[in-house]
Amino acid sequence: MNLDQLLVEGLVEKWLRKRATELGRIPEAQFRSLKLLEECLCGLGFDESHARQIVSPWRQVHDLRSKLKGHVSRSEGREYESATRTEFGNLRNHFRQLCQSCDESLEVVISAFAGKG
Repeated sequence: MNLDQLLVEGLVEKWLRKRATELGRIPEAQFRSLKLLEECLCGLGFDESHARQIVSPWRQVHDLRSKLKGHVSRSEGREYESATRTEFGNLRNHFRQLCQSCDESLEVVISAFAGKG
């Protein structure tokens, strides 16, 4: 939950929408921060699939927050936890992998907005 608050809630939609428009994109009114970030990346020269891939770890964090903090039943949460343990060995490994993916993505985003990407 804290990682989502840091990464996703820390994005300023108004600024992203304005920047996407300045970059020649026409974001739809219902686009929120992650989709707006993708639009900005496209405006900075990334193709759509690459922009989606870059934002993917952040979207995964956001989806996990939604799934595990109130939008799933108790049994669905246990099923997800069990599948995660099977895939990653334990929840700590999953969290570390997710943090690493988010960090790598953040580096690409920073470089892109700084004109180095």
